Amino acid sequence: MAERWPELPLAEWQDTYTTLHMWTQVVGKIALARMPPVNHSWGVALQLTPRGLSTLALPYGERSFSVEFDFIDHHLLIRTSDGERRGIELRSQTVAGFYTEVMRLLDQLSLPVKIWPMAVEIPAPIRLDQDTTHHSYDREFVGRLWRVLHAIAPVLTGTRCSFVGKCSPVHFFWGSFDLAVTRFSGRPAPPRDGPAFMREAYSHEVISHGFWPGGAPVLEPAFYAYAAPEPEGLKLVRPKPEAAYYHAQLGEFILVVNGSADASLDTCRAMAAKNPSVLVIHTPLEGWGRAVKMGLEASRGDILCYTNSARTEPRELALVVRHAVLDPHVVVKATRKIRESSRRRIGSLLYNLECRALFDLAGWDINGTPKVFPRAFTRLLELTRTDDLIDLEFAVICREEGYPVIEAPTFSTRRRGGRSTTNLGTALRLYRGAFTFWRERRRRAR
Repeated sequence: MAERWPELPLAEWQDTYTTLHMWTQVVGKIALARMPPVNHSWGVALQLTPRGLSTLALPYGERSFSVEFDFIDHHLLIRTSDGERRGIELRSQTVAGFYTEVMRLLDQLSLPVKIWPMAVEIPAPIRLDQDTTHHSYDREFVGRLWRVLHAIAPVLTGTRCSFVGKCSPVHFFWGSFDLAVTRFSGRPAPPRDGPAFMREAYSHEVISHGFWPGGAPVLEPAFYAYAAPEPEGLKLVRPKPEAAYYHAQLGEFILVVNGSADASLDTCRAMAAKNPSVLVIHTPLEGWGRAVKMGLEASRGDILCYTNSARTEPRELALVVRHAVLDPHVVVKATRKIRESSRRRIGSLLYNLECRALFDLAGWDINGTPKVFPRAFTRLLELTRTDDLIDLEFAVICREEGYPVIEAPTFSTRRRGGRSTTNLGTALRLYRGAFTFWRERRRRAR
């Protein structure tokens, strides 16, 4: 039996994700061309079926038809009210190729449809009939996406009945590529800017909940909730469960699916309790660099901090933050003075010697956290590494920009739950990664 909640790491299926997103826009735009207007675009959203995603029945003269993505047998199927059926295999091909095949099937069924072929709701849209950039289709990850959607939909549907007001169906929006359900207060909302469909969708106060496979600035699958217009004080609420947080850039609460394997949540609660003026944003992502980037993107204070919460004592965090508050024009970073084993001491020494030699760095304990810095040091908000080398990139930027760095000694070696994944293999990858990073920067500098 297939796993009900499979992992869906964005980086591992990004190309397939983007291609499938554009394919759903082709089908969604067909629905947009044929479906009579329904409030809030409900008529053109895709519906979950036992096998995938489908349009509603789309009228066409005296006939009607539907277009369905079958994510079990991996076919696209067009069925008509008079019993005809055509289909194509879902396989790796360009968006333009998919567009051409779908339009050919409609022509064969005497259902020609004209659509506006420009992709929407993405940063750099390409005409769907000319998009040869996106061409990937990995059945394994598409199947994982479908199992996740299939598991989530009954949960969202099950919450509708207790709300007696106006509520949308649970449906899939092909523009934003998310599964959503929306409740309405019944009160008109202030007018907002944007295209006509967006102004109509948010013409009344709403609260939406849903699931999104991820994308900038949230680089992992996430459950979300938002209110439009946003009530005063919403960003100050501490949502539940504990792993949820307010994303300042999106104006939404985000719960990232991948959880932490150690006691980081308990540590974060302790930090917040001892330092109520410090906003602690916990991002339970696998991968250090991605977690750091996401946390910095979500932060909104004038003084920013990131740390490995599994290894940070609240009193040591307080010490580092106190330094930063007293002198808000410097970077303050922790430097661990002791290690729990001789093997770790040697490994850390070798890595730091390598980094000092390659990048002409002055400090020690490159990977030491907490790190605290003012938002005015904008280059530190532009970190690009998504792996364990993000701390090295941080140190290199400080040297290049001349950001002053104060090292605060820390002495704790205790880990709060879980076990470290550091071993000889990860150490060698770190050494090799630092050299590759140096070589890439030299090549760009020439």
